[in-house]
Amino acid sequence: IEPHAVFEIENFSLKMKQEVSLCDSLTGFVIPIQMPDGRKLNVAIEEVIDPSFCKIIKGEGLLDKERNIRGDLIITFHIHFPKKLL
Repeated sequence: IEPHAVFEIENFSLKMKQEVSLCDSLTGFVIPIQMPDGRKLNVAIEEVIDPSFCKIIKGEGLLDKERNIRGDLIITFHIHFPKKLL
């Protein structure tokens, strides 16, 4: 099986990495995410993001049919810092 372009699977959770500008990391933004089941999820980031920040969206992962519950969507961030001051 080839890896998915956006998501990694850990148990029943979906993990993804999001690139973000320094400005957005300080002011907030919305991430439009195309989910594997075809839904489009708009995730609002309203917190200040630092390099260790992780956003967890409960119940947006894969379905565990045995227990009839869903895993989580876990978003980690990579902040683009400027190379020089303007």
